[in-house]
Amino acid sequence: MAACVAEHGEDAFRTLFRYYRRRQPAQDLSHVVHFSGGTGDDKGSQAFWLRQCLKTYPQKPNVCNLDMHMSLADTDDIWGKSANILRNPSGGKKEPKTLLEKLRWVTLGYHYNWTTKTYSPDHYTPFPADLRSLSGLIAAAVGFPGFHAEAGILNYYRSDSSLGIHVDDGDVMVMSGQSRLLYHAVPRILQDHPPAGLGTALSTGQASPQGSAWDGVSEEDWAVCSRYIQSARVNMTVRQVLGPGQSFPEVRPREGLQGGRARGVKNGD
Repeated sequence: MAACVAEHGEDAFRTLFRYYRRRQPAQDLSHVVHFSGGTGDDKGSQAFWLRQCLKTYPQKPNVCNLDMHMSLADTDDIWGKSANILRNPSGGKKEPKTLLEKLRWVTLGYHYNWTTKTYSPDHYTPFPADLRSLSGLIAAAVGFPGFHAEAGILNYYRSDSSLGIHVDDGDVMVMSGQSRLLYHAVPRILQDHPPAGLGTALSTGQASPQGSAWDGVSEEDWAVCSRYIQSARVNMTVRQVLGPGQSFPEVRPREGLQGGRARGVKNGD
């Protein structure tokens, strides 16, 4: 959900946020836009990106929230340590959450420092080529042909999660210019059920663009992805950190020290 600061203000948006966040009594969702009427190709693309966010992007050397309190060895293969449990749930027995279900965020490219709210050249891993390609296509389609994807933040929202009201940088939303001043939030995660027959089309490659590197999702992988997404939301944010010709500023070395180091660049600088 999003609303313009100039037109409505934070108070009006906060009222909407509380309304949709509550669980009782049930809300009227008739005015909520539901992005579920796509074609088979659209659904195939969504399944591909979901699989990438769950299986590929959390892999090392990318960084995730689990690294904050677990060893790198324990978070080395989040998908591999979670897939079998999600693929074959025990009937009626409540099991401990898998690592995949504990995942809350993953950073790509220039890794965002949540404490200082900056990016630094000292904390960088290669940005995924497929996501860079998609981001470039979308940006060019809406009038930003020079966009260069350099940093990504993936957010994973479970049924007990929400994202509070904020201003910064479902389906694709390009936030640039005045749209950067939109309040947006995730008040609540609603359960849904992906199409049962989607995996069959994906496993045969029918949902992938012809000649595209975005290959289909196997039945085995879709069994995990479909179970996960029934009670979750995955959000991908892609940013260009440096403008054309811009570089990270150097910090002058203190007296008695040789060399220098680059300081961070804040989002929006």
